[in-house]
Amino acid sequence: MTPDKLKKYKAFFADHIARFNTDDPFIAANLKLKEVHTQKVCDETDYLTDALDLPETDRLIASAIALFHDISRFEQFYNHRTFADAKTFPHSIRSADILTETGILADLPADQQQIIDTAVRCHGQKSLPADLDERTLLFCRLIRDADKIDIYRVVLKNYREYHDCPEGFVMDIPEPHSHHASPHVIRAVLDKQPTDYASLRTVTDVKLLQLGWIFDLNFSASLARLHSRGQITELLSLLPDDPELKPVHNLITNHLKTHLPT
Repeated sequence: MTPDKLKKYKAFFADHIARFNTDDPFIAANLKLKEVHTQKVCDETDYLTDALDLPETDRLIASAIALFHDISRFEQFYNHRTFADAKTFPHSIRSADILTETGILADLPADQQQIIDTAVRCHGQKSLPADLDERTLLFCRLIRDADKIDIYRVVLKNYREYHDCPEGFVMDIPEPHSHHASPHVIRAVLDKQPTDYASLRTVTDVKLLQLGWIFDLNFSASLARLHSRGQITELLSLLPDDPELKPVHNLITNHLKTHLPT
């Protein structure tokens, strides 16, 4: 991987997403959000590779993964008007397939092609395959953390807008305006286990799922990034005042105390 190759990939990405330009304001606005998210994930990837002091080749590989990780989201929303994988297709797998179909990575060594394919293909999975080699695992962990870091920015913005205008808030769950917490979601967070998005029913369930992501972060720099921005504390503050959620508050607070760099 070289800087010139990454420059070529950025031009390819820009050309690819331009295919989905539209006069439909709803589609255009959502595609712009995804374009901004991609750039932010690239920025967070740069932050993490700096924090880990990775060599230049690894930084460039990680940047390519960040650039391409959500490339299928544009056709997904353009064609289906939703980012819901359950209603369309698994976006992580489709993103990797686009790279294969276009042959954009063909000028890379085979091992680097494989790393990028695997990291893109697996970034949205509930958990990573157990048989990944350490080098591939590093890049999978990088994109998963960088993606989560920016998703916190996105969801907190959404929750602020929800507070201002609940009737205008759109969330693809059965009870989007309920603040009840489902017992199985509380249990999963307390057990530090992932939850299937398809099992979520309420906006509080979604917030709990997102809070539980901190147990799936792979690098102390990722947790420090979120904490420095006050994003975990803000998300905690958005939970309803429910005694059943007190253990979640305690668990998250203690995790921050014990896992943040000193």
